[in-house]
Amino acid sequence: MSNGHREMFIGVFAAVGLLLLVLGAPRLIAGVLLLPYGAAVADVAQAPAAVPDRDLELAALGRSRALDWRETAQSARDLTALRLAQALRAPDDATFDAALEATLTAAERSLSLSPAQPIVWYNLAYARLLRDGPRGTADAPLRQSLLTGSYDPRLLMSRIDLALATWRGLSPATQALVAEQIVTAYVRHPDAVVELAQRRRAAAVVFRALEARAELAARFAIDYGRAVRRN
Repeated sequence: MSNGHREMFIGVFAAVGLLLLVLGAPRLIAGVLLLPYGAAVADVAQAPAAVPDRDLELAALGRSRALDWRETAQSARDLTALRLAQALRAPDDATFDAALEATLTAAERSLSLSPAQPIVWYNLAYARLLRDGPRGTADAPLRQSLLTGSYDPRLLMSRIDLALATWRGLSPATQALVAEQIVTAYVRHPDAVVELAQRRRAAAVVFRALEARAELAARFAIDYGRAVRRN
């Protein structure tokens, strides 16, 4: 191979290497930005109250900056959970509104990249409930959460709780899906369902959901009556 051809090949390989480096830089930078405060993201899913305010904010900022470099559904999903946790502990209305708006934006961004995410649909429904009240716009995202993950142990009681909080604002289709969740939950966690029915004053809704299983409806009536008498 002549010196001219060798120099040409070296130039081509150098150009390809530079191109790969440029193309890979966003992924690398985003990865570096995601490393700090990864524990805060994990803890938010399990015990959000235990995560310090500073860690919440720094973890959220890291994911927000990572999204500027490389847009991924996971980073936006994590940012949704972090901003929602901040909204729930906001010290004033302005902080609450800003965190809630950031939650909604991050959730919609994540779902635009990957729609099959029951947890993000749930967080979107919860954020809309906080923003619009019990007869607002939580119905559609709650239904999508149920359709994309009909049984998710992490969300079972939370989705029922949210549904009971906004029951009259839900469509018949969503109510039917929630009724199925109530049956599953009562079989697995009867005491938790009774407590939830008391807290949300939704004994009639729970009883109707269980009516298709007569033995469950009868048992719930007994369990609920005992709980009321204890209190």
